[in-house]
Amino acid sequence: MILKRNLLFAAALVALATVPAKAVVLISDNFATFSDGTLAGQGGYTAYAASTTSPLQVVGGRVVIPNLTPAATTDNQDVIKSVGTPIVTPGAGTASAFVGMNLRVNTAPLATNSYFFATSDALATGMGVFQNHRITVRPDASGTGFNFGVRVNGQGGNPFAFGGQLPLGSFFSIVAELNLTAGAPNDSVRLFVNPTSTDLASQTPYVTVTAGTGTADVTQIAGVVFSQFASATTGQSGIEITDLRVADNFAQAVVPETSTVALAGLGVLPLALVAIRRRKAA
Repeated sequence: MILKRNLLFAAALVALATVPAKAVVLISDNFATFSDGTLAGQGGYTAYAASTTSPLQVVGGRVVIPNLTPAATTDNQDVIKSVGTPIVTPGAGTASAFVGMNLRVNTAPLATNSYFFATSDALATGMGVFQNHRITVRPDASGTGFNFGVRVNGQGGNPFAFGGQLPLGSFFSIVAELNLTAGAPNDSVRLFVNPTSTDLASQTPYVTVTAGTGTADVTQIAGVVFSQFASATTGQSGIEITDLRVADNFAQAVVPETSTVALAGLGVLPLALVAIRRRKAA
C-alpha cells in the first residue's frame, strides 16, 4: 500500500511540476461530448466566412474534415470559436499560445492542400482579417504517408515548412506553439508530434518556422478556425479530430493519443496496479 501510494503521489508531483502556477486553459473540447451533426451551433462554434455549403460535421465524436479535390465550387463552410480575451502581441518579449489536437489523417492526396486549422485575428470576416498559424498536410515523397506543415501566416513570404514522414490512418497528438514576439518580422511556430511528456523543455519539435522578411507579424489571436477550403488549384485532406485544446502553456495543451486512452480503458492501468500488488506480496 505504501509503494502504491508513493507511486501515485510521485506521478501527481511530476504532472503538477510541468503546469505553470497561473496556467489558463482557453478551450478544451472533447468532441465525443458533442451531438452528431453540424458543428456550427455547438460548443461555441459558429459559421465563418461567406460559404454555407456542406457544413462541417461531428460524426461519432470526431470533427470530420472531408477530402476535397480541386474544383471551383468547393469552398465549403468554415467554423470559428473565440478564445475569449484575445492573445495580443506584447510591446516587449513574447506571448505564446499552445494548440493541442488529437487527430487522424486519412488522406493527403495532393502536393498543394489548403490548411485545415488556423487562428484568426478577428471573429468577423472581411478586409484586414487574416487566418494565421496555419496547419496543413501533404503526401510525403514516397506516396505512402504524409507530412504536417505549418506557416506563420498566409502571406507569400511565409511558405509552409514541413516535417518528416508519418503514416496515414494513425492517430497523432500534436501541439502547436504559437509565438507572438514584439518587433517584426519574428513570430514563429513550433509543431510537436506525439509529445513524450507535458514538459516542453524536454521535447523536440517536429518542424519549426519563423516569419519571413518583408511580411507582417501576427497582431493577435482572437479565435481558432477549422477550414474546409478548396479551389481550382488547391485541395483538402481528409482528417478526423477528436479533441481540441488551447492554453497559455504546453502542459495543458497536450491531448493524449486516442490509442493511449483506449489502452487505459482496456485494462492497462489495472494491470499496472496488479503488478504493484504482486511486488508488495513478494
